[in-house]
Amino acid sequence: HRAARLVQVPLAEEAQAVANELVERSPELLEARMLRIGINKKLSDHEAALEDLEFILSHRPEDTRAHLQRAEMLLLLDRPDEAEEAVDFAEQVLADSMDAEGSLGRFCAFDATLIFERGGGEQVEQAMKIWQRCLEEYPANPLVVSKAINFLDAHGERDAATQALRNAADIPGSPVSFRVGFAQRLAALGEHEEAEKYFTEATSQPGGTAVWVPLIEYYGNRHDWPKALKAMETYLDTLPQPGDRERVHYADLLIRAEEFNAAEKAILQVEKPEFVSLLTGRMLLLQKKPKEALVHLQDGIRLWPDNAVARQLAGEAAEQLGDYRTALDAYINSARIDSQNWEVIEWLAKYFEAAGQTQPLAQLVQRYADLKPRDPRGHQLMIEIATWSNRPGLAVSSLVALAKLPGMAEQAIALQARLVALENPKRAVKLVNDSKIDLTAPRSLAVLSEHVTNLAALNRHEEAISITRAAINTNESASGVHEVHASALAAAGMPSDEIRQSLNRALELEPGRASVLTAHGDLSAATGETEEAIEYYDRATASAPNVSLPAWSAIRLLDDGNNSKEVDRRLALLLEVHWNHAGATSLVARRMALNGENLEEAQRLARRAVKFSGGADALATLGVIHLELGDPKAAIGPLQESLSLRPDSPSTRYQFGRALAQSGD
Repeated sequence: HRAARLVQVPLAEEAQAVANELVERSPELLEARMLRIGINKKLSDHEAALEDLEFILSHRPEDTRAHLQRAEMLLLLDRPDEAEEAVDFAEQVLADSMDAEGSLGRFCAFDATLIFERGGGEQVEQAMKIWQRCLEEYPANPLVVSKAINFLDAHGERDAATQALRNAADIPGSPVSFRVGFAQRLAALGEHEEAEKYFTEATSQPGGTAVWVPLIEYYGNRHDWPKALKAMETYLDTLPQPGDRERVHYADLLIRAEEFNAAEKAILQVEKPEFVSLLTGRMLLLQKKPKEALVHLQDGIRLWPDNAVARQLAGEAAEQLGDYRTALDAYINSARIDSQNWEVIEWLAKYFEAAGQTQPLAQLVQRYADLKPRDPRGHQLMIEIATWSNRPGLAVSSLVALAKLPGMAEQAIALQARLVALENPKRAVKLVNDSKIDLTAPRSLAVLSEHVTNLAALNRHEEAISITRAAINTNESASGVHEVHASALAAAGMPSDEIRQSLNRALELEPGRASVLTAHGDLSAATGETEEAIEYYDRATASAPNVSLPAWSAIRLLDDGNNSKEVDRRLALLLEVHWNHAGATSLVARRMALNGENLEEAQRLARRAVKFSGGADALATLGVIHLELGDPKAAIGPLQESLSLRPDSPSTRYQFGRALAQSGD
């Protein structure tokens, strides 16, 4: 029992030691050897697993499952001829057993695997045919379906894999796990309406109680807290006696749904004090009371030092207090304790991207991707890190892994094209052309967008416009296609009325599309229609508050005029959400310095903007603040560096002259 628990943590090497000790004490205990086989498989110690299987078969020669496991080990050890003999012998044993009907699907699956392993890539087509036959004969066999889907996905047959899972899910009386798996696959493909339908229908099937937990997780991943809370309440009604774990989860969902009065009552039902501290801290954070929250969270950390969530919440409290150094330490410690905490990794990604640092972010993201290889987010983030750091080598394994996941082939090509274009747009265009992806298909929108951008960079505007027109002819009702067409027109310098017409059509189809609203704002700003541009930017910000571009565009437009109080108001709102925005941080610091207000705070903000890759603006701002503080020698360095990045800035050159003069040069 202890070994089984350890291997799930995972602490496989410790589990192996426990299993070894158990086998040494009781060599004839076959259950101990079966346990050790599973552990050795996890550790890829196939020779040791094979030895235990040989021992088991010497005592239980009729054990068909052990025969098949032995064949699997032989395959993994690259001994296909012996594996085939093992399968043949297992079939003979099975023919005389009572379990023949239930195990035939297993043999079919093994035949397909054996064909592929023996012949490598040359046998893909033959293996594919066997898998299709297996799915026709055993459409609801869990082993057949799962292995067939893995094979089909790995060889680019994602639609066939999805259909196989749909078929299994739709068979009356098939295991409820098929419906859950299909719902999760639909969610990964962005088909959320149908995914929710399969999830909810599965809850009423035999065994449906087990569906509530993944359904709650599904809603939580989408931050749909009201639905997650409702699902949790229904799930609790099915339990004879909810445990502390369920009570904690329920209180947490009440907090996230901002049902604070009910949450306070639910917290009273939680027994363990460390959980009470964490839940109270989270609730106070959402109520914008970070100081009070931190007191409770520190109590929670004291009671449970290795709790990743407590450290994450302490980081959030420090962030609300503006103490980003403490927040960073808390988030890094949280990620090291729990490498699968995606919320923490997202925060760290924002911080390190702003700071232009890849370590330790790349290590944490790679660890996440290794632990959750079927979650596309880890692979996507690693590719994004490679892109903003201009280190293509970081993305190699992630691009391969992402392309193999259901529905992610096009996304992988789009991200690869963006990465390649940093060095060579022409090669990025060739990459897309060689991929043979249908750029007019709805699922290819991300690839189309990158392709059009790269064609524009090569001044191949007619080609870009032609491709987007073809996409419109195929998918006239897709808002994104009209948006990409508008970008192609803008890059080619086409009349603003023609560009606006495409953007208007995109908004007709999807009124809240933030990127289209932002493009409309840019177009209005370029034609001098400031009020209209601000209106579009504000609509885009309201539609997508997690995107900083429209709010920042509005601020820059207003900063050119006499809008001091309005600019300050908007800067405060922007930095409340996008604390790592170097441009906004730098502008706040500059405005404080020009007004002679709290120069020490202005200096702190300017340094933060420089750290967050604020570039020439942030460096110039820091230099000006040094001058205002009467330290011209300290001003020379940042002003000189700013000029090296932007030598044609007259204002920075003037401030540099001031710094030199005041330094006696």
